[in-house]
Amino acid sequence: GVSKDYKQAFDWYSKAAEQGDAKAQYNVGFLYAMGQGVTQNYKRSYVWFSIAAKNGSAAAIKNRDIAAKKLSPSALESAQEEAKQLSDKIQ
Repeated sequence: GVSKDYKQAFDWYSKAAEQGDAKAQYNVGFLYAMGQGVTQNYKRSYVWFSIAAKNGSAAAIKNRDIAAKKLSPSALESAQEEAKQLSDKIQ
């Protein structure tokens, strides 16, 4: 079979996510949460799951809430603001 290249997957999903694709936004959030292809980062995971949820991904809501529990209150507040700004930019 073909070997998995999470770094390349992250790069492609990021491009699609920045263009408004909710499934790609979910996948970017997932890769951040799992630390696959990118350094694990629950704040960035929260940001992308939030944007995906706003764009109709039901699965993103559950994962956004899981990521939120891994953040301090100040980091969560920062992630929420970042998600809003990035979402506005993408729209």
